[in-house]
Amino acid sequence: MVRDARAGDASRKEADTALAAEREHLLYEAVKGLRAAAADVLDDRRGPASR
Repeated sequence: MVRDARAGDASRKEADTALAAEREHLLYEAVKGLRAAAADVLDDRRGPASR
């Protein structure tokens, strides 16, 4: 994708855009999972009194 952009090659722009969107979604899902796991760990450390 980067090479195409630097070269000004727009022939694969549609495929590159779709790939970028897929990667963005996967990153979003990974971050969401990480936040949920961190929240679980923090809740466990606080104990039942803080819930």
